[in-house]
Amino acid sequence: MTRSLSALRSSGPVPQALRRLLLLLLVVALAGCASSAKRPAQTATPASEPSRQRVESQEKAPAPGPAAGIHAEAEKALDHGRAAEAEILLERALRIEPRNPLYWHTLARAKFNQHRYAEAVQLTRKAESMLGRGQEDLAERNRLLMARARIAGRMP
Repeated sequence: MTRSLSALRSSGPVPQALRRLLLLLLVVALAGCASSAKRPAQTATPASEPSRQRVESQEKAPAPGPAAGIHAEAEKALDHGRAAEAEILLERALRIEPRNPLYWHTLARAKFNQHRYAEAVQLTRKAESMLGRGQEDLAERNRLLMARARIAGRMP
């Protein structure tokens, strides 16, 4: 065996080719591990329309910014029917980021879920006034929420 090791060492290009092959195999193996990582299971959303009394989130993309974690907690509270808790969290998020239209919209949803329709309409207007370019989806959800709040509260 000593002879074979010394032969490999002295031959020059063979060990270098072997090293490259081993490195390539290592990269391929690591890439395979990364692609087979478990992803969280996605649950199917019911096809039924959300109830008139409770408005669900239509988009679950995380909000960027310093209060994103608080907003995520508020979304979770809304999803579990805890609108009053969500309201408190959103007020805290808005103290940190008062110009974030998504937070105002989510607060309007919390008010709607508490049957406070006039406040929900006011907050959707506030959110609408802060919308920027590229926020057409939020603008549409905002208009829908405002219309639903007006109907539920029997407002013109």
